[in-house]
Amino acid sequence: MSAGSHLDNTLGAIQIASILSSVVFGVTILQTYTYFHRGSSDPTLFKAAIGLISALGVLHEIITSYTSYIFMVTDFGKPIENLHMTWSTDVLVIISSVMNTCNRFIFILRIWRLSREWIPAVVIAVFSIGELAPWRTGALMGE
Repeated sequence: MSAGSHLDNTLGAIQIASILSSVVFGVTILQTYTYFHRGSSDPTLFKAAIGLISALGVLHEIITSYTSYIFMVTDFGKPIENLHMTWSTDVLVIISSVMNTCNRFIFILRIWRLSREWIPAVVIAVFSIGELAPWRTGALMGE
């Protein structure tokens, strides 16, 4: 196997994922801008949740770029270094979990506001809280 094909399967995948992440981030920023500038009648708490998710998205993109830089530049040619996860990969998983849970709770609020039924909202909430389970983040930190 040549060195070029090895890099296509590792660093190439990281590069493509970083580019796609940046594109999705741009779309998210555009949606957030549109949401806040169209004059929504949503409650202030709901708008704050949207702002929190957007801020976490910015942080996620920054840390994704940092992690990509570490793997593709700082540790380039050091295969042993790339076997160990950096602090930023752990943080990325935690930020993603918090963002996904916030998104689901906004979805739950919308479901409840439309149907006034608690059962679907409670079922979704129970499964969503599982993403933030302490054993999941504890396992990330090597415990």
